[in-house]
Amino acid sequence: MKMSSPDWKQGKKTTSQAAVLSRDLKKVKATERFLADRSKGWVTLELFARLFPLDGTVQFSDAEHVASAESVTSKKVVAAGLVKKWTISGFAMEEATNSLVRLNTQEGMGDVFNVVKETTGNSAFDLSQKTRNLMVNLDLSENPNFSRAAEPSTEQSFPYKFSLQITQRIEAADNLAVPITKL
Repeated sequence: MKMSSPDWKQGKKTTSQAAVLSRDLKKVKATERFLADRSKGWVTLELFARLFPLDGTVQFSDAEHVASAESVTSKKVVAAGLVKKWTISGFAMEEATNSLVRLNTQEGMGDVFNVVKETTGNSAFDLSQKTRNLMVNLDLSENPNFSRAAEPSTEQSFPYKFSLQITQRIEAADNLAVPITKL
């Protein structure tokens, strides 16, 4: 059969079907982006479990995870960046302070994120992407309620208190950015 044969010519019906299929494909791709792994609760629990030693030298008093899209002002933007924040506060023994200080570095927290990524398969923890950055802030201080006579594993039995804030920014150019397209 020759390429110039009438069999190869598209009629109006075929062209309109191709347009419908193209539009449907765009909807499917947009929906897949909406459903991408950005923030799952169980992965956050895995992160919390990997942050601190399991030997009782750290005790949580509060933990919070918030994920939000960055605000977008232009109508031409097709995706918004994402900001994920984890805030953990608690108490620590002397033996855990080195672990806490290491978490306050890009390398230390990056190692934890890598373990979470490898363990869970969640690509949101992949820091090798240039469109993602990580900030860590640790506030470690003496526990004013510390008492050597306190019952073990109570707030008063830990000589230090801490607040750890982890912020991950995912830029709008990232494949995990929040899509703003109409379906």
